[in-house]
Parts: sequence; C-alpha cells; structure tokens
Amino acid sequence: MVGVGRTLRVSILGVKVQEARRYHISLQVLAPGQAPVGVIGLNDAPFDAIRPDQVARTETCAMSRNPEFLNRVFVMRLPEPLGNSLTPQVLLQCNLFATPTMEGPPGPMVAGREVDELVGAATLQIGGDVAARLLRGERVTLPVVLGAGDTPFVADTRSHNNNLDLLSSLGVNSNAAMFGRTGREVLLELMLVDAEVSLPRDVYAVKASYAGGKSMWHAAGTGTAGQKSNSGAWGSHVPSLDRGPVECRLLVLVSRAENLPPVRGDNGSDTLPNTFVAVKSQRDTINGLPPQGVTRVVEQTTSPVWGQLLQVKYAEGELPKEKLMIAIVNDDNSRLLLKCAVPLAHIVPNVHYNLKLIMPGGPLGSNVTLHISLCLVDSPRSELRRVKQLAGSSVRNVIQTRLAALSKPLHELMLGAAQPAQAPAPGSEVFAIWKLGPGAADAASTAPSAISADSLYIPIDTASEDECSRALQRLSEAYTAQSAATTQAGETGTLGMLPLHIWQGESGAESLAWPPDHMAMLLGQIGATSTLSMELHQLSTGAKDSTPLAWLQVPGDKLSNSSGEAVILEGLPLNSLQPQGATASVEVAVWDSNNYQT
Repeated sequence: MVGVGRTLRVSILGVKVQEARRYHISLQVLAPGQAPVGVIGLNDAPFDAIRPDQVARTETCAMSRNPEFLNRVFVMRLPEPLGNSLTPQVLLQCNLFATPTMEGPPGPMVAGREVDELVGAATLQIGGDVAARLLRGERVTLPVVLGAGDTPFVADTRSHNNNLDLLSSLGVNSNAAMFGRTGREVLLELMLVDAEVSLPRDVYAVKASYAGGKSMWHAAGTGTAGQKSNSGAWGSHVPSLDRGPVECRLLVLVSRAENLPPVRGDNGSDTLPNTFVAVKSQRDTINGLPPQGVTRVVEQTTSPVWGQLLQVKYAEGELPKEKLMIAIVNDDNSRLLLKCAVPLAHIVPNVHYNLKLIMPGGPLGSNVTLHISLCLVDSPRSELRRVKQLAGSSVRNVIQTRLAALSKPLHELMLGAAQPAQAPAPGSEVFAIWKLGPGAADAASTAPSAISADSLYIPIDTASEDECSRALQRLSEAYTAQSAATTQAGETGTLGMLPLHIWQGESGAESLAWPPDHMAMLLGQIGATSTLSMELHQLSTGAKDSTPLAWLQVPGDKLSNSSGEAVILEGLPLNSLQPQGATASVEVAVWDSNNYQT
C-alpha cells in the first residue's frame, strides 16, 4: 500500500537524569493490547510472543548525570503498518534502567541476584501528527517524559500541541525541546526507513508546512468541538503548467471478486483457485512489459477479498487512447482465469469511480464480478480543463477533504458497544459519502437513508469496451452536472463517494483502503448557509443495500473559504446509531477556482 511503512529507525539523541548512575535504555514496539515484556526479570515476560526485531537496548554507560551511548540507533520492525487505521495502532515503550549503587537501597532481586532498577518508563502512541510526518518521510524528534518505574507515563503523540511547553528550550528543530521541566526525559528521533512519500495529491500547490510550517495532522478528541488546527498555507496561487510531459497515476483499489470459476487440480478434479490480480497499461501490453501492480494471493476461494491498492502510471497526453488492463490469475499454474480492459478516455481526475466489473467466464455460463475503485491523480492539465469548464457554471470552490481520525474504532461503530470483540465479516466495507449543499436544522439528528449496493458500486459490463467507455462517460457527465446543479439550484448532491476500510480474511483485519492522506475532491460553492456533510455506510458482501453507521456536518462558517489553507477540524460530534459519544477529525482545504491559472 502506498504511504505505509513498517521499518522504524529509533535514535536516542539525549537523556536527562537527576542522579549520576550507570544507565541503559530499552525500547520495544507493541501492537494495541500487547503487553511489554517483563522489565525486571522473567517473571511475567511473554518472550515467546516477542520478535527480536521489536526489542532493542543500549549498552550500560559509565557513571554520569549526562548519559551517552555508543549503541543508540536501532532499526525495529513495527507489528502493524503505520498509517493503516484511523486510530493509533503502534505503541513504543521506552524504559530507563540504572545499576544498583553502594549508597542506595538494594535493587530488585531475581533468582537470588540483584538486577538493574527500572527508574523511568513511558509508552508512546504513534498516530496522528507524528504518524503523518513519518509517512511523508520526515524525521520526527520527540521529547519523552519518563514516569516512575511503577507508574509509566503514557504519552499520546497524536497532537504536538499538548507538548508545546516542552518544545522551546532546545533548538534541535521545531518539534524537539527538552531538559527543563521534568526530572527524567529522553530525546528520541523517529524515521520510517521504508516510507513511501505520499503527499496530498493536489498538483497545483505545495504546502508551506513542508518547508517548515506547522504539520497538518492531529487526532480526534484533542480539541474542542469544531476547533481549527492550521496546517500551513497551501500557497497564494497555482504554479504554471508550462512544463514537459506529465506522468499521471491511476490508483486502482482492488476490493474483491465474486463467483470465480474452479480450476483443474493436479488429480484432474475441480478445486478452489488461489488467485491474484495484475494491472498494467495498454502500452505495457503492446510492449510485452510486466504488470505495474500485483495483489497478494488469496487462497482456496471463489470469492477472494484482496482490499489492496495498486497504481498504474500513464503519460497524461496518452490517456484518451489508453486503457487499464486487468487480469485475474490462478497462482498455482499462472493460468489466466479472466481479463478485461477499461478505457480511460472519459476518466475525470480526482473522482472516485467505484465499479462492479461484470465479466463472462463464471461457472456454468454465469458472470464473475470484480469490485474496484479508480482515481486518477497527478493529472494537472486534465484537472485544469475540468475546473475551467465548471467555472462558467458558477462553481467557485474546489474543496479537498478527508476523514482524518476517529475517537472509536470503526468496528465498534459497525457492531455496537455490546460486541466490540467481534470482527466484521470478510469483505465488509465502510464507505465515506461526502455531500455539499444547504444545511438543515434537523439534519444532524436524522439518520441518513440506506444506499443500494449498485449505487455504491456501479455495474459495468466489460464484454464490450465501447459500452464500458460509454458507461464511464455517463458517470463523468453525471458528476459534472451534479457539481453545477449543487451550486445553481442549491441542491444537495452526492459529490464524493469512496470506500475507506475493507476487512480481509478470516481474521477480519481492518485495512485502510487509501493512503492515509488521500483526499476526496468536491466542486461547488461554499457560503454561510452551506454544509459539508459526511456519512459512513457499511456494505456487507452480498447485501443489496448499505447500513448507515454514522454521520456529521461541518457548517460553512467553519471552512476556510477561498484561502487555500488546509485545516483540521477536531472534536466534531459524530452522530451514530451505536455507540454514542464518538468524535471525528476532518481535514478540509478550500480553493477559489480563480486561483487556477494556465
């Protein structure tokens, strides 16, 4: 998946203590609910569940009040991909030990032997602001306040605002300061070694925050309702497009397939297939090149759930003649089971096309369905033409938005507080549906209506490429007309619809469908009476309609109209059927269409 990483480099930059002793530091990465190993002895240590690349320690330093270590940089493997969920999924445990002294009381005894004393501990929740910066490939420096050994300090790194009083006295960078307020502190530097830099894909501007401004990431529940957190100006104008050929990217979210045919086994009998999906461009096919993206293999099923994001690169000027080539392959013998081609001539940039591709080739003459979502990004000329075209229809604003964080896991919204330990069925999806229009006084208290499955995933027959192209053209025209109608008639239309999470396999693992900073783009006009609303819907495999889960509204006066500045609106009340009391954070950036230039 683009924008996630699992290899974390942790560097110890400094340690502050009050007493001259011989110290060492141990580090451990944990998944939610995982207990750290015993820090004194073997009495409570579940060592059989700990990987060697998830624990590390320094050497014991010489006696000093300013401990320094030669062994102070560690590469650790995260138990979960960072940025793979809307709630923090990774913890970092930091423990400070000191050897016993002749003057002090005896240290802890294990097996009749005196061992090092745990003098300070802290647990960091890596999420929100810190996770976003790590996923962008930045180095993040954090001051870690250590609590007493028997009462470890739990720090939430999702909002740096809580630590601003610690970030002013040491000029390492804008996020590093320590040595002045507490007795025991450690200064850590974190970096994702395998981070794939994935910025919010607005191709017209560069956020000032990437040159040293404030970060754009925070988490739900850290501010008052509707509080804005500035995340850096996006620039006062749009750079010129006077440049050479542009390479754009088509993001392809491969969700699931249904009704795949069985395959012939080694003994001559039919057996369930082990399948994967491969994607490439038409040019790749003509030139005999390998696929640009391949999913993992899902074994022994005719209804595989992949839930995996792939991407295919195209020259922007060739898009009108290009196609997305899709193949479903049996992994045992590399046999091609099914294939289809999706013409891209009418694909509109930054619009999510959720498609149920219908392909002949199922058992006994039936059809196979493949659920995918397409989104074209990094296509500046196409997007500029689209904005200019709609500017004549009174479309004044380009709105980018995403659900930044939730205070409760999605599966609790799906199952309710009474069954939090259960997992949704494999293939279950949660859709985010963004709408822009006039606000209603009772909208916040009224649950949204269910949506048919064929409206969330549009059925398209791939047997005819011409019919497939015409179906995509109708979808693009409907979206364009809907954007114009929302502005002219004051209607509330569905302007953005995309799957957020997909549960995979029997374990019910929760997977973030898109990169953590992926944003939906809406076109319309924001005024004092406008409302940006979001609905969360669950779509279960085989269901005919969705199940509404939660919804929220953002009034127009809370949005930054025509400023080109991204803001995080924190602590927004999330209305849900069950459980109650959840909050959400929404990131919004609003552009004035007049800022676009040729």
